[in-house]
Amino acid sequence: MGDRRATLGLVTVLRPIDPDGPRHQVVVTRVPTTRTEPDADPGREDPGSWPPIDFPVLGLDGSWEGPRWLESVDGVIGELAPRIWLAHGDRPGPVRGHPWILVATARPSGIPWADHPGMVLERELAWSGLYRLMHSVTPYLEDRDHRRRYARNFAPYLLTRASRCESWAPARWTIGTKTTTARFARLAGAWTGWAFELDKFAVTVVASGVSPHDIRLRRISSARPYHFDVRAPISYPQTLDTARDQALGPRAADDPRPHRLHSDIRKLIYNDRLKLPPGYAVA
Repeated sequence: MGDRRATLGLVTVLRPIDPDGPRHQVVVTRVPTTRTEPDADPGREDPGSWPPIDFPVLGLDGSWEGPRWLESVDGVIGELAPRIWLAHGDRPGPVRGHPWILVATARPSGIPWADHPGMVLERELAWSGLYRLMHSVTPYLEDRDHRRRYARNFAPYLLTRASRCESWAPARWTIGTKTTTARFARLAGAWTGWAFELDKFAVTVVASGVSPHDIRLRRISSARPYHFDVRAPISYPQTLDTARDQALGPRAADDPRPHRLHSDIRKLIYNDRLKLPPGYAVA
């Protein structure tokens, strides 16, 4: 599989993940490099580890009583991670009747390579959540024309909608003992939202089966409920697989993709008017 990046101006956007590939992909965002990430082949030698997470991490507060696990880590293996994703649910993905919540914490001082941490990081939070949401609600597309159209429209839809993140619908989230204004957008029965305050928190949520107005987060004091050690290196893919297996048991092997094509995804596929927003061009 190899590299999955398509550079758009100053933004690196990931192409749709191969639905027949492994569960965990090496996700790289806004990296000013042309290096190719290692293929995620279970038969290959361990490609390496991320160093221990060196910033405060948020998860759902104690009102969530279901399983929790480490879902994924963003960034180049071997380098400090810019973001970490924690999952909450009794299924590995969105299933009707089963709440499922991903919480991603990014560096609160801004992504290291962002020239303007405020506006840039807000859009980064929005498009990273929308990227995850699109993959979570899109089934495997057996029709070749559907796959072609989806691949063509993926980046224009993602970047256009994320560029409008400041006009997304507002919600009030609880973070620790305080409330803050978040912004969220819906797609195919699920939603993604973000909240940001420079040097304090930078968080993205992707969820289904719960209201975007009912998010309560807190800084995790121990990663034990998520089945990993935040003070230790995170091995790829062993730490991720172990965390999910311990949290979900036999359900960890379930295919998290939906089986039916939602009307929102059908509209996206057949939208012939989608174009990259101004300032972006495929390199």
